[in-house]
Amino acid sequence: MWNLPNAFSLLRLILALPISIAVWHHQIYLAVSLGVFAMLTDYLDGYFARKYNQISEIGKILDPLADKVMVISLILILAIQGRIPLWITVMIFSRDILIMFGGIYLKKKLGYVVPSNKTGKWTVLFIALYIIYKTLDFTFFENYIIAFIAVMLVISFVQYLLRAIKLLRNA
Repeated sequence: MWNLPNAFSLLRLILALPISIAVWHHQIYLAVSLGVFAMLTDYLDGYFARKYNQISEIGKILDPLADKVMVISLILILAIQGRIPLWITVMIFSRDILIMFGGIYLKKKLGYVVPSNKTGKWTVLFIALYIIYKTLDFTFFENYIIAFIAVMLVISFVQYLLRAIKLLRNA
């Protein structure tokens, strides 16, 4: 149950608080440094889980939970501060909540945790990069970046939904 990949996920979950505090207080360098470190732990957790065949049920829960806690807390802070549009905040928040509750439902119905898909992982990466971009107070090409993220959110959600329907039909 407890292995190196899960330790990286747990560390990322814990890092959500200091990163959120740094973003709230506009401590840009600290926030970005911790954020990049958190992204590294996300990469390392997946790398070691696959390399050493340490994929676990708890890891399938802990990894996306850490991502969701990090993303939702930072997006909410940036929205409260007026640094990102409310509509993209609602889209990100809604997608993550729906996927989380869908995952809980699938776990109860199927008896196992359905892992994230690649599009979902890419979507979270682009959201994380957008959070760093906004933490640095960048604004150039922002409308294009937000539009791209919105499209990724829709595509990844539809893929999760279609996979859930297929898994439930085959159960």
